[in-house]
Amino acid sequence: MQFKKGEVYKRSLIHEEYGGNRQSGIAYPAKHDMVFIFTGFSGEEYGYNDRWENGYFLYYGEGQEGDMEFVRGNKAIKTQREKGKSLHSFRKSVKDSSNTLESWNMSMIS
Repeated sequence: MQFKKGEVYKRSLIHEEYGGNRQSGIAYPAKHDMVFIFTGFSGEEYGYNDRWENGYFLYYGEGQEGDMEFVRGNKAIKTQREKGKSLHSFRKSVKDSSNTLESWNMSMIS
C-alpha cells in the first residue's frame, strides 16, 4: 500500500496489511519499518489537542496524566528516524457517532 497525502484509507485495512495496535493512537508494526499516528475529533474530550501549528504537527502522544514518557508508542515516534522507520499520520475524515477505530476512514495528513 502506497500512502499519499490527502487520500482516504480505512484504518482496519491499514492494520490488516501492516499489523500494529488497533486501539491506540500510535501503531508500530513489528514486521514493518513504519510508525502510524492516528488522530480524530474525540481526542479533545480526553485532553488531547493534536493540530498543525506554524508548519508543525503537534501530537499529544500516549498517556493522559502527567508528563509524557518515552515508552511504547511515544518511544516509537521519538526513535523512528534513527531506526530508519517512516512516520505516517492520519486524521479521522468525518466527524460521526462511531467510536470504533476500525470503522474510521483516515485521511493521510503527512
